Amino acid sequence: PREKYMRDAFKVATLLLFFILFVSGLIVSFSRSAMLALVCGLIIVIGCAVRERLSGGWRVRDIARRVGIILLSPLLIMVSSLIKLVSPGPVFYRQKRIGLNGRRFVFLKFRSMRDKADSQLAGLMNKNEMTGGPTFKIKNDPRIYPFGRFLRKFSIDELPQLFNVFLGQMSLVGPRPPVFREVKQYEPWQRRRLSMRPGITCLWQVS
Repeated sequence: PREKYMRDAFKVATLLLFFILFVSGLIVSFSRSAMLALVCGLIIVIGCAVRERLSGGWRVRDIARRVGIILLSPLLIMVSSLIKLVSPGPVFYRQKRIGLNGRRFVFLKFRSMRDKADSQLAGLMNKNEMTGGPTFKIKNDPRIYPFGRFLRKFSIDELPQLFNVFLGQMSLVGPRPPVFREVKQYEPWQRRRLSMRPGITCLWQVS
């Protein structure tokens, strides 16, 4: 259908704009990147209006999500540049997670651990502080580099998940999306968490 085609085309165009914006943050000064963010922001806002009009409605929630990403673009660019400067490896940490109704999706975060930290997980399982369940969490994880600790302290590492929200894979508030390894160990009653859309923030984030 035409409306579905337009929605998909808009998503691809928007992600392409942010990719261009991210690359520019690595090669030009922050002030120029901020100006570029504003220009791209205007393009995206206009695109939002056109898309919503073509789809037959003006959904305030969808527009608000896109505007939120636009406003945070300068911060996203600055953090991306700093990660590249202080820690070898990719800027983003990508991992397959389990979302609503067991659907898999690619989960995004700013990388706060050293590169290839997942390969060291098995050696740390005996220090897991989350007893009585499949979830892994330790307070002073040795895989986290210094700037990564700063990102985690203020939850800045979670900001790229706004793209997951934008794509409809996550919401702002909800249970954290589990990894496949954890879901395989779920008891039947624990699978209820997969009946709702995972979120950026939950009780885990503030406890």
